[in-house]
Amino acid sequence: MPRSSLRLLPALLVGAALAATPLAAVAQTVTFSGSGTVVQPFAGLTTGAFGFSFTLPQSPTPGFSSIAGFRLDGVTGAFTQVGATTSLTGSVFFLTAAFDGGFEFYGIGPGPSVFNVDGSQLFSGTSAAPTFVLGSGTPTSIDGSARTTVSSYTIAAVSTVPEPGTWALLGTGLLAVGGVAARRKRTAG
Repeated sequence: MPRSSLRLLPALLVGAALAATPLAAVAQTVTFSGSGTVVQPFAGLTTGAFGFSFTLPQSPTPGFSSIAGFRLDGVTGAFTQVGATTSLTGSVFFLTAAFDGGFEFYGIGPGPSVFNVDGSQLFSGTSAAPTFVLGSGTPTSIDGSARTTVSSYTIAAVSTVPEPGTWALLGTGLLAVGGVAARRKRTAG
């Protein structure tokens, strides 16, 4: 084996090891968004249209689960009414089809204390190991005693963007390959 090939052997072995190593799965997230109407003024909100959004892992680990559904605590998001946006923090309970499906948001602080979406079950799997189903819809029923009603909702995937460190590593690798190619060209010519 030529001496120049032996110098490349460690680099080839490292490259083969890296290629054989499985990449860590990127946790997919989804955004819940929708619109509705404040029926009864409360907590500084006025009667009229509102919008909401919050982002969750597509396959979350529930804080609580039962045959009725599962609860996620510490959910943060945004609530918009008349052009002003307030932060939302609270718990979201997602219901199984046997319990009218949809979800209920229980907020803490400014913004709505409760809004709900009754409709289809928004997740597949079990209450203990759910995965949200992407799509949009219109609630099948609205609780007449609620201070807010939701008229439409969407569950959409959030695109994953590589971190700056990933781009830097890619650039470094490309520079190294270019450097090796240039060096080979100089020694060959």
